[in-house]
Amino acid sequence: MSYSVSVADLNKDRESIISLWDRNFHDHGVPEGRFDWIYTNNPYGPPTCFLLKHNASNSIVGCYSLFPRRIVVNGKHIRGYACGDLVVDTSHRALGPAMSLVKAALANCEEEETSVLFGFPNDKSEPVLLFSGFEVICDHIELTKVIKTYPYLKRHMKSPPLAKAFSFPLDIFFNCRHGHLLRSEKALYEFDIVTSFDDRFDHFWEKTLNNFSLKGETNSQYLNWRFKDTPYKKPSIFT
Repeated sequence: MSYSVSVADLNKDRESIISLWDRNFHDHGVPEGRFDWIYTNNPYGPPTCFLLKHNASNSIVGCYSLFPRRIVVNGKHIRGYACGDLVVDTSHRALGPAMSLVKAALANCEEEETSVLFGFPNDKSEPVLLFSGFEVICDHIELTKVIKTYPYLKRHMKSPPLAKAFSFPLDIFFNCRHGHLLRSEKALYEFDIVTSFDDRFDHFWEKTLNNFSLKGETNSQYLNWRFKDTPYKKPSIFT
């Protein structure tokens, strides 16, 4: 099978991209408004999206996007691209077609002297990125503070009532174990939940910038777009 890669026109190809998501992300669901949020309203500008066309059927069977992102490396601001939305229809998921998408993205940025491409691939897409020229620079680890244990226990216990019974003593244990940390600092700090990010977060970003050798810009404009305007479930913002 032969394929070709082209740069998408985000207005003309909008429905083709959304159709790809619907076919391939049906297990997770694609919320209404995702396209406008991530492709139109990105505070750093629209992404460059590459489309994979199956020539024999003249149909779009894959896409891959470079989302602009401002990066700070050792105090120097440079242009970055968050690489994502790698989608290929199931019947076309050989290594070659997917690699052609990624290599087109890399070639698009080769002439930029100060740009960084980065991504957080899952287990299925990581081999494609590595074979295409990406390198692993670090592990990405997500940490979760468990407050209520029942949702975790019921995943592994066949009996919901039994999971509920075990969750009560565990919740008490975790609360006693970590509660003193909050109580001991209560006189020094004020805790609040906010619905949006204001200029205080710009000052916070500037003050903490020197703590990192590599950091994506997280000013109030970016944070409001990323968390307040998301079409996914709205997060609570603790300050």
